[in-house]
Amino acid sequence: MRCYLLIVIFLFFGFGLYGQSFTFNRQIRGVDLPSETIKGLLQDAKGRMWFNTSMGVYYSDGFSTFSIPASVQAELSNDIGMFLDKDGWVWLFNHTKKAKVFFYDQLTWRELALPEDIVAQATELYKRVVVFGKGADKKVVMLDEEKLYLQDRAESRWLSYDLPHSELGFFYSHFEESGELLLFFENRIISLKEGQPNFFEIENSFSAGSIYHVAKDQDTYYFLGRNFLAKGNLLTKVEKIVTAGFEEPQYTHVDYTYLQIHNGKVYFFFNSQLMQYDPILDRRLKIETMQSLRSYSLTAALVDREGIIWLASTRGLVNVFSLMFVNYNRREFIDDEVTAVHVMRDESYLLGFNNGVQQWEKGRVYTIQHFPELLSQPRNRITNIVSDKNGQIWISGHQQGVGKYFPEQRKIDFVNSSSNDEIIGVFPVGDSLFISAKRKVYQASIRDRGKELFRNEVTEHWKQLSQLREFYVRKIGEISDGKLMVLLGGNVYTDDSIRVSPNHLFVVGFDYLELDTGILVGTEKGLKIFNKQGLKDFEYHGQKIPRPVYALKQDEQGRVWAGTDKGLFLIDEKLIKNFNEKSGLAGSEINRGALRKTPSGQLLIGTHKGLSLFNPLEENVDLPAPILEITSLAVLNTDEDNQELRQVPSTTNFIEVKYLAPSFLQSLDYIVYYYLEGFHEDWVQVVNPRSNSITFSNLPPGNYRFHMKISLGNQVETAIVSSNDFEILKPVYLRLWFILIVLLIFFLIGYLVSTLLTQLKEKGILKQAIDEKIYEASVTEDQFKNVWLSSKDGLCLSTEEGKIVAVNPSLSTLVGLSEKSLEDSYLWEIFSDPTFYDVKRKEIENLVNQEASTTLSLEMDMPFKSGIKVIDYFSTELKTEFEGKRVFLSVFRDITKQSQQEQRLQAAKERAEESSRMKSSFLSNMSHEIRTPLTGILSTAENIILQRADEQELVEQLEIITESGERLLGTINSILDLSKIEANKMDLNYNETNINDFVAKVLMPLKALAMKKGILLTVKYQKQPFLGKIDQRYIEIVLNNLIGNSIKYSEKGLISVKINKVSDKMALVIEDQGVGISEEFMNRIFQPFEQESNGYLRRYEGTGLGLAITKSAIDLMRGSIEIESKKGEGTRVLVFIPLERD
Repeated sequence: MRCYLLIVIFLFFGFGLYGQSFTFNRQIRGVDLPSETIKGLLQDAKGRMWFNTSMGVYYSDGFSTFSIPASVQAELSNDIGMFLDKDGWVWLFNHTKKAKVFFYDQLTWRELALPEDIVAQATELYKRVVVFGKGADKKVVMLDEEKLYLQDRAESRWLSYDLPHSELGFFYSHFEESGELLLFFENRIISLKEGQPNFFEIENSFSAGSIYHVAKDQDTYYFLGRNFLAKGNLLTKVEKIVTAGFEEPQYTHVDYTYLQIHNGKVYFFFNSQLMQYDPILDRRLKIETMQSLRSYSLTAALVDREGIIWLASTRGLVNVFSLMFVNYNRREFIDDEVTAVHVMRDESYLLGFNNGVQQWEKGRVYTIQHFPELLSQPRNRITNIVSDKNGQIWISGHQQGVGKYFPEQRKIDFVNSSSNDEIIGVFPVGDSLFISAKRKVYQASIRDRGKELFRNEVTEHWKQLSQLREFYVRKIGEISDGKLMVLLGGNVYTDDSIRVSPNHLFVVGFDYLELDTGILVGTEKGLKIFNKQGLKDFEYHGQKIPRPVYALKQDEQGRVWAGTDKGLFLIDEKLIKNFNEKSGLAGSEINRGALRKTPSGQLLIGTHKGLSLFNPLEENVDLPAPILEITSLAVLNTDEDNQELRQVPSTTNFIEVKYLAPSFLQSLDYIVYYYLEGFHEDWVQVVNPRSNSITFSNLPPGNYRFHMKISLGNQVETAIVSSNDFEILKPVYLRLWFILIVLLIFFLIGYLVSTLLTQLKEKGILKQAIDEKIYEASVTEDQFKNVWLSSKDGLCLSTEEGKIVAVNPSLSTLVGLSEKSLEDSYLWEIFSDPTFYDVKRKEIENLVNQEASTTLSLEMDMPFKSGIKVIDYFSTELKTEFEGKRVFLSVFRDITKQSQQEQRLQAAKERAEESSRMKSSFLSNMSHEIRTPLTGILSTAENIILQRADEQELVEQLEIITESGERLLGTINSILDLSKIEANKMDLNYNETNINDFVAKVLMPLKALAMKKGILLTVKYQKQPFLGKIDQRYIEIVLNNLIGNSIKYSEKGLISVKINKVSDKMALVIEDQGVGISEEFMNRIFQPFEQESNGYLRRYEGTGLGLAITKSAIDLMRGSIEIESKKGEGTRVLVFIPLERD
C-alpha cells in the first residue's frame, strides 16, 4: 500500500482574464508575404485578404499571393495606409511624403484626383484617409497635421477645414452611424454631419482616458480606451467598464489599437495581445501569441467572414481557425500526454498521466503523484479514473495496480495482486468492481479493501462464456437490458463477431455508447452499431468513420463525439464533422480514458500532446460559404488578344476557366465541383486544388457551358455558378459546305475516269484475249514437255500401224537403243524377238474389243534388246492424228525388281507358315507326350501317398515328386496358353456376366492361398450391381496371374483388389505390400521367361510367363495395363478392359 503526499502548484489559468493556449497557424494557405512586418489587415467584399507590409501591399485569394500593380506601388511611399469602404472598395494612401490616394473598385485600380492646391498644402509627415457612406453618397476625408479635407463625390468638390493638431493629437479611428462620421483623435472626437466638423463628447465618469474606438452590437456600444474596455446603451455615455489592465509595456512611440465585434463577441487590443469579451458569459479571454510571434503586442488583427482570427505583428502573421479548443500541456501539467480524465464536479477534474496524477480545481493544479523519471513512459500509466455509485474514485495504474483516491486528503492508495498484474482498467457496476488485468479479470465489491480486490478471479468463467481461449478486457459497463457490455482487445483468437450469453455481451472494441437506435461501438476498424440487424458499420447521411475509435461521448445537445487517432468526429443533425490539430485541437490522437463532459456542457479531451477543453459557445455553427465567381473563360493556344469565345475555332480548342472563391479555413477540405455541359456526364470533384484554374484541352466540336460550385468539407456549399455558352467550331473539312464541294469534285473526277476507262477497256479486250490464249498454249506445252522428259516410265507415241512418232529418254534407256535410232522406226524393232509384237498385238486387240475401250493396262514379260524385263504396260488412244492415222500413247513401267521382291516375300511367308505349323505340331505333341505320362506319374504318386500314408519318409519324397510335377505341368500349360494366344487360336467369347459375382468366384481359391501365407486379401466392389459382357476365360487368366503374383511376392500385409466401371470399361486395381520391382526390371517385365530373381540363388520359383500371358490376353481384349512399383514398398497394378457392346 503506497500513499503519495500532496504537492501543490499554483498556475493562474482557467477562466479568468489570463492567457489561454490555442493552436496557431503560420503556414497559411495561399499567403506568402515578402516581409514579417505587417501593419494592416483587411478583407474585401469577395473574401480576399489584404496585407499592408513594410515592403508594400499584397493580397491573397486563398491560392496565391499577389502584389498590387507596379504602377500603383511606384506612386506610393514606404509608409502606406489601407482602408475598406462600405462598397467593398480598397483604398491605399500615403501616410507620408506626397499626397496620393488610389482605390480598387473590384475591377480596376484608379487614382483619386486631388486638387493641386490640396496636394501642395498637405503636409508630408502625416496623412490619413477615411471614406464613409456608400454609392452616390460616398465621401472621402483626408487628414493631415493642419487641415481636414472633405470630398463630396456626388458634387465632385473638396472642402477644407483647419484642425488644431496640438489640441486633437493623433488620429486613431472612425465610427459611422446614421450619416454621421465620428473621427477619434488622441485627445478629442470630431463629428462630421452634413459636411460640417464639430467637437463631439462622450461622457465617461469611470476613466480619465480618451475613447479611441467605438463599435456597436445591436443596442450596445463598446468603447475602447487606453487600457480599458467599456460599454453603454448610448453613444454619448459610458455606463460600465467591462475590463481593464490589459495594456502591455509600450516599447514604441506609436499606439497599436483595434476593436471589432463579430457574432456578438468583442475583439480588441491596445498595445497588447488580442482580447475577447463574451457579453453573454461575461467572460474575458486573452489570446496569447507570445509563443508563436514572440511579440508582446500586435500591430493588426481581424476576424474574417469565416470566423478565422488573423493576428499580425512586426514579427510575422498567424491565424487561428477557432477558439472552441483551449489547450494545455506540460507548461501547466507534469506531462504533455493526458491519459485519463475524471470530472469530480464543475471546475474540479482529476487528470491521469504516464508519470502521475494531478487535480485541476478552479484554476489551480495540485500534483497528487509524480514520477519525474517516467516522463512519457507508460510503466505507471493511468488508463482510467472512475467513480462508483457511492462516489468513491478508483484509478487503474498499470504496474502500480488499483488505486483509490481520497479527495479530502488528496492522496491515492494503490494495491496490486500477489502476481503484480498490469492493470488495464477498473470498472464499477452497481456493487461490483471489475478489474481488468493483462489476460485476467477480477470481480470484487466496491466495499473490498487491499488484497481483497483480487481474491475472486473470473477469467476462466468468462472464457467459457465468450468461447475464447484468450482475451484481455478494455472496458466493462452495464447496458439498459441489465447485461454486462464487455469490450475486448483484438488478438488471433477474437474476431469482429459478437458473443452473447444470458448476462454478457462480448464485443471487440474500445468504448460503447447506448442510443435509442442501438449501441455504438468504437472498434479498431471504425465506428459500428449493434442492433437487431447485428453488428455493422455506422453510416450517417452516406458518411462513415473509418478510423479506430477509442472513446465515445454524448454532449448536452445529444450529439455524439468520437475520439480517434485522427482527431474528434462529431455526429450532429446534418453530417459528420472532423476536428483535428488544424482545427485547434491539442493533438489528433485521443486517449480512450480521456474524453469527458463537464456539468457546464464543456468537453475535456486528453490527447498525446496535451489537454483540450472544448467550449460549445465558441463553435462556429453557421459557417458561411465562399463567395464564388468565375473570373475568366479564356482560349489558351491563340495569338489573338481578344478571342471571341462564342465561336472558338477547332485549332484553338484549349479552354481555361479561372474562378475566385477565397477561403482560408484550412481545417476543412476545399472541394471544387465542376461540370462542363456538353462534355461531362456528371460532376467532377477536386479536393484541395493547388490553383484556381481549370483547363480543358482538345475539346471536340460542340456547344458547351461551364458550371461549378465550392464546398468546405461537405459542411457548406455555394450555389452553382455558370459561365456563358460557348461553341467549339468544327474543322473546315467537317463542315457541310466543304463536304458538298468535295463530293461534287470527286463526282466529276469519277465521271471522267469512268469514260476514259471504258474506251481503254474496249480497245484492250481483243488484245487481252489473244495474249491469254498464247499464254495458255505456252503453259500447256511447257507442262507436257516437263512431264515427257522427267518421267521415269518409258513413253512412246505411235500410230495404229506401229510407227513410232516420238519416244522419251526413259524408253530409250529401257530398250537399250538411242532416241535417234528409234525415230521413224517401228515398235517391233525394239524387241529381240521379231514375232513378239505381232503375237501380243493380236492379244491386245482382242482384250480391247472385249472391253469396248480405247484404254488398256496389263503386266507382261517383254524381250527388249537390252534383256527380258517385267513391264506394267499401259496404252490409250489420243484425240489427235498423225499423217491421217490414229495415235496411241504407250507407257512402259519397269517392275522387274518389284516382281522379284514379291516372289521372295511369298517364299518367306510360306516358310513362316510351315514353321508355325511345325511349332504347333511340336507343342501339340509335347502336350500329349509330356502331359500324358506326367499325369500318370502324378496320379500314381498321389495313390501311393494315400495307401502308404504312415510311411513318413516315403510320403515326403512323394510330395516332392508331386510338387515338382505340378510345377512342370503348370509350366507346360503356360507355354501352351501363350502359344495359342500368339497364334490367335483362342477366339474371344463375350457373355453377359455379373462381373462382381464372377470375380468373387475366381478369388475364392486365391483367398485361401493368401491365408496360408498369413496375408489378408480384400476385395471392394465399387459398382453395384456390375453387369457387362466379358470373356470369362481371359479375365480369369488375368486375375489368377496378377493376384497370384501379389501373393507369391508378398510375405505379409494386405492385398487390396478394387473392381469398378469407368466409361464402359472394367477397371481392376490390385495393390500389395510385397517386395516390389526395381526400376531396371520394369523395362523387361512383360517379356517371356524373364524374372528379376534368377539363377540358382533366386528366391521365388516360376517360369516368368505369367505377366507375358497377362499382357497378351489384355491386348487381345483391346485393354491396357499399367504397373507402378518401388523396390521394398509394394506394387500397384491398374487394368482397363473394354466391355463388349451389343
